[in-house]
Amino acid sequence: QAYETMVALTVMLQRAHPYTHGHLERVGRLAEDVGRRLGLPASRASLLRRAAVLPDIGKIGIDEEILDKPAKLTDAEYEHVKQHSDFGAKILSHSDRFRAIVPWIRHHHERPDGNGYPQRLRDDQIPLESKVIAVSDAYDAMAGTEKRTYRDAMTPDEAIAELERCSGSQFDQRVVKVFIEALRGGPL
Repeated sequence: QAYETMVALTVMLQRAHPYTHGHLERVGRLAEDVGRRLGLPASRASLLRRAAVLPDIGKIGIDEEILDKPAKLTDAEYEHVKQHSDFGAKILSHSDRFRAIVPWIRHHHERPDGNGYPQRLRDDQIPLESKVIAVSDAYDAMAGTEKRTYRDAMTPDEAIAELERCSGSQFDQRVVKVFIEALRGGPL
């Protein structure tokens, strides 16, 4: 029942921001596939799929005008948006059912190079599941079919090229490699 409640909150977010409609389902599916390919047990990969639809739940606490802003964010606005990972982790931490995924949600914007947020973790300090969510979410945000107010969608090849360009700095290299294999339908 707690999971259903969180999904309901996420659907509310989707209604406010229609571009997220199919995005969350695709991200969850991709994350589970990549998790399995990385050797996660089936139960953990399934949990990763559920977690991958929840990382933006904390955006409920972000000012709507900033989320909908069609122009580049100011530094102060961007700092405000960056709080969504902590907000999401706090929301989920109130349920024993979500305890295992709280760190995955909190750290899905951390980067191997240490320039992420909220804690500027580096490489092995970041949960593998957070790294998978980050790559899955970024790819679908770049190449997804939903129209964003702030930019046009990339082609799948352009999005893959961007993941590869940012591999090792913004994204985990191994996760990017396995993610691309999964997209191209390589064997498990």
